[in-house]
Amino acid sequence: MQERAALTRRIILNAAAETFEERGYEGTSIRDIAESRNMSKGAVYFHFSSKEDLALAVINEQRFLWPDLVNELRGLHPRAMSLLLALTSQVADVFLDNVLVRASLRLAFETCDKMSPWVPSLLVDWADIIDRLLSEAQEAGDVLPEVDTRYAAEFIVGSFAGCQRISEIETGRADLRWRVTMMWHHLLPTLVTEECLADMEPVLRSMGQRAYTA
Repeated sequence: MQERAALTRRIILNAAAETFEERGYEGTSIRDIAESRNMSKGAVYFHFSSKEDLALAVINEQRFLWPDLVNELRGLHPRAMSLLLALTSQVADVFLDNVLVRASLRLAFETCDKMSPWVPSLLVDWADIIDRLLSEAQEAGDVLPEVDTRYAAEFIVGSFAGCQRISEIETGRADLRWRVTMMWHHLLPTLVTEECLADMEPVLRSMGQRAYTA
């Protein structure tokens, strides 16, 4: 019974993510989500008490995505700046394949002033992770000493989210990897030392090659 309940909950979460991504928070109802999987509203309410509860669950599914990826990539990229580049490239890949990730970002923008004040901010979580990596790189001498890592982290999150949105509108995200690579081509010279910039060029070239061949 527990396995069946867990499977049903996962089906509902995926249905909610698909509907939230397509229609947004205000344009989605519990009925819409239930009907997309030929379920009753009661089946959805058994697992989630409200639309807000369901939206929060979709967002929370992604709260550990970036930390998990950092842990996964750390062995391949011991240098923080290289790790940050690889992280954003990897997240771009996940956006292409995972509707929960895409829906969570749309919900993070649309529900920040509609849901309960205790609802965690996905975008703040992302900025926290980038801030820590930039601070680590700054301590290692790669990030320029005058850079405010918190402001830079928030700007990177906004830039990444903007790349994702424009890519969605113009190409259905087909060029998202390329846009993220171009984002870094423009941002890196303002953030890192000349030596670090030269060292990061191979990483950027690798990201660009993946973007064009994917």
